[in-house]
Amino acid sequence: MAERVFNDPLGDWKRSCYCGEPRAQRVGEEMTLAGWVHSRRDHGGVIFVDLRDRSGICQVVFRPEVASPAHEKAKQLRAEDVIAVRGVLAKRSPETINPELATGEVELVCSELRRESVLPQTRRQSERVQLSPPPRQARGKTRSRV
Repeated sequence: MAERVFNDPLGDWKRSCYCGEPRAQRVGEEMTLAGWVHSRRDHGGVIFVDLRDRSGICQVVFRPEVASPAHEKAKQLRAEDVIAVRGVLAKRSPETINPELATGEVELVCSELRRESVLPQTRRQSERVQLSPPPRQARGKTRSRV
């Protein structure tokens, strides 16, 4: 297994929207998303990452022919890594649409990836709620409104 050596400061990057917001109407737009790696799948060279934040999940695609450096970094990602990605929003092919996700018709084709190192003991309370499974997130959000 490759050693996990990269840690990129996010610098001047600002998210253009939350992970649960991209829709088919915005296909072709360049976007910056940030969040936690929910899952990573390697399908014969193309890597898929489900990126999660408080609003939902968006699929990010890493193709070696689009951005080889980002693809190499994506090979090292693990669940709960904090990352930011830049890329162009693309429509999924009809057979790959996921009707269970609000963002299931689109995916972000990554051109640049940055990974931020965050130690678990430095996370704030709000981040712990965001890292929780969705049912626990809902309870935490309700509790904070009371």
